[in-house]
Amino acid sequence: MVEQEPVVPIGEKLARDKDEPSEKTEGQPFHPDYRLAMPPDFRSQNKQETVKEGKEEEKLGLTPPAIPRFILADRIAKTGGKEAVPADAEKSMPAAMVQLEEVESSFDGDLPFTIREILGKLKENSPTLFFEFCKNAEPQLLMGTSSLIEQARQAQNTDNKDKMFTIPGIDLTVVLMAGKGDMLRAWDRRNNVGAIMYTQGKTVWNVLYLGYTHAGTLYHAEEKTIKFEDFSQSDWKYVVNLGERILEKKRIR
Repeated sequence: MVEQEPVVPIGEKLARDKDEPSEKTEGQPFHPDYRLAMPPDFRSQNKQETVKEGKEEEKLGLTPPAIPRFILADRIAKTGGKEAVPADAEKSMPAAMVQLEEVESSFDGDLPFTIREILGKLKENSPTLFFEFCKNAEPQLLMGTSSLIEQARQAQNTDNKDKMFTIPGIDLTVVLMAGKGDMLRAWDRRNNVGAIMYTQGKTVWNVLYLGYTHAGTLYHAEEKTIKFEDFSQSDWKYVVNLGERILEKKRIR
């Protein structure tokens, strides 16, 4: 005969299971569903294998060891955030040899102060006829030109009038202006320079305008080109009249 287990009511069984503590394995942590948890031996073995693999990768150079933070900050501070150049590479770099050369002067000897002052006022990016004259002229001619400018400046301080003279050998007239901004004086200057151009039988002429203070300081230097086409018909008649008067004075002398 088969022995039958006594039938226990379901409510009584549930109450009994609740009161009885669940079975635990000694030395094992509690798991909500221990049936799904890995055995402790397997977990310990898996952890040891992971640590072992990490050490082997470290030896093979696959994962470089981490640099402590304070050492890394010190390296960045010393290198300025850039990769440092090895000392051997610095030694192998050839040192650049820089040889300084002296700037040669275009002028032989010392220029007179008056001439040098004028050249310093003229614009560097626009070569002028006066500049070419200073490069090629003899020292005696430069000294004579400087002296004429100084004489004209002193005479201008006496009567406060425009003064002008023509440098021999080149198509250039130097005009010392008694004042700037006066339209009538500017018109007279251009007509007088035009008269010089007429006496020389030219249709193009150059004029160097200079402006000095009463104390003798140069405040303006400008070279311009005057052409026959720049004059109106009435102005050119006046220029011709001035030119004929200049030629008449020369004949009398």
